Amino acid sequence: MFGGPGTASLSGSTLPVGTARPLYTNARLSNLLDLDEIYPVGVHFGGAAVCTAPRASESERKSAADMVVGIVAGYEAGARIASAVGTMMIVRGGQGQGFSKTWGVAAPVAVAATSPWS
Repeated sequence: MFGGPGTASLSGSTLPVGTARPLYTNARLSNLLDLDEIYPVGVHFGGAAVCTAPRASESERKSAADMVVGIVAGYEAGARIASAVGTMMIVRGGQGQGFSKTWGVAAPVAVAATSPWS
C-alpha cells in the first residue's frame, strides 16, 4: 500500500519514497502536532489539503502554482462538503453525545469505497 516508485519526499527525510507514504505521514503529522483549524461545523480538513497537495504536485512534477491550486481546491472542497453535511458531532452540556446520522452513515461507506480489498 505504501510502496511504489520513489517520486515524493517525506518530511524530515531526503530519500524519495512512493507517493502514498508521504501523503499519509505528512497529513497524520499535522494532526498529531495539532496543526488543525476548526471549521464552523467542527471538522478539520485543512491539514489534509495542505499536506497532500505538495506531495501530489511533487510526484506529478507540477508547478508551485499548481500546488497552490491543489491546496485551495482541497480546502474549498472540504469546506463545501462539511457545510452541506452539517455538524459532525452532537454535543449537549459540553459532552459529546454521538455522531449525526449523516456522518454515521457516510463513514463506513467512505472506508469501504477506498478499501484496497473492495
